[in-house]
Amino acid sequence: MQTFRVAAAVGASTSCPVHINWLARQAGVELSDEDWNVIGREISLLVNCMPAGEFLGEDFYRAGGVPAVMGELLRAGKLDPEPLTVSGLSIGDAVGEEVATDRRVIRPCDDPLATDAGFLMLSGNLLDSAVMKTSVITPEFRNAYLSDPADPDALVARCDRLQGGQRTTRCASTTRRSRSIGIAYS
Repeated sequence: MQTFRVAAAVGASTSCPVHINWLARQAGVELSDEDWNVIGREISLLVNCMPAGEFLGEDFYRAGGVPAVMGELLRAGKLDPEPLTVSGLSIGDAVGEEVATDRRVIRPCDDPLATDAGFLMLSGNLLDSAVMKTSVITPEFRNAYLSDPADPDALVARCDRLQGGQRTTRCASTTRRSRSIGIAYS
């Protein structure tokens, strides 16, 4: 589950949950999409890297990369230092002293780019599974699609179409609480 937290802090790709779930399955560990909703959601975005940030991947590498991010998470108490890495060292021994060399690229946990930056896994009558990367939701997107005062994290999108000469309206919505997405007709 350490991977979920590191992925959130780095702002990993939306393909990350699919690949991590598959790798875990190969190792005999069962993970589900729901696990991503429970673990790592509270982790803040620490890496200011494109496509959502300012810096390139090479800048991230030069600033300390994943080891520096893991060091930040360890010092903040967000990672367990005991599990062994492939080097045979514990996570704490392997990356506990790692520090970012460029704070513009890798931020400390007490000064993140965004809070609650983990992935949100969705499912419902519209689809079996979808990934929402919450760390890249812009204020413009939030104002346009996440503006329900009763549930500020509900995604509501309207789609009008003509069917048989009549206009029908479909609204897709999901909430962080329900983690489901579907279409309602009006």
